[in-house]
Amino acid sequence: MTNILFILFQGGATNLKYWNERTESKFLDKLKEVGSVYMYQDKTMNIYHYYKKFNDYNDYDSDIDFNLSYIKPNTHIEIIYNNICKKYKNINEYKFIPIGWSIGSGLALLFSQKYKSQCIHCILLDPIYITPKNVPSQIIPLYNKKITYTNSHLQKMLYDLKNNYTEENFIKNES
Repeated sequence: MTNILFILFQGGATNLKYWNERTESKFLDKLKEVGSVYMYQDKTMNIYHYYKKFNDYNDYDSDIDFNLSYIKPNTHIEIIYNNICKKYKNINEYKFIPIGWSIGSGLALLFSQKYKSQCIHCILLDPIYITPKNVPSQIIPLYNKKITYTNSHLQKMLYDLKNNYTEENFIKNES
């Protein structure tokens, strides 16, 4: 028997509550009526847990333990797939429907391409695609700017965010 597994890829600056509690449609509840649902909280979004001016900061997990390989799209979706395989021991009995919202649409699309033999559809909600042709003129200089970070830089930034966060430091480090 084949089961349906919806895999949810959230948008930027969102937590898992957005799939259900932030919409009138109760989207998540409706999906659960049709099949199983796998959600994960992207650790990069958890930085908002430490940004106390963000209204929903308590809705984010404090786990920001990741390195640069985690934010590489191919590695990221492999991590998600491996976590799915751990949770659903009978993974071959499932067909996937990745659902992406906003920036999560790119990951959903990549996931559906990489695991196309198991994906029967890919649904993109409010997709955002940034290419040089559709980036607003004020963002183009940032898009073309080459920035090189190492894992050491990232780990220091995450450590500082956890342990030395102040609004003043956050603004200073953004520029």
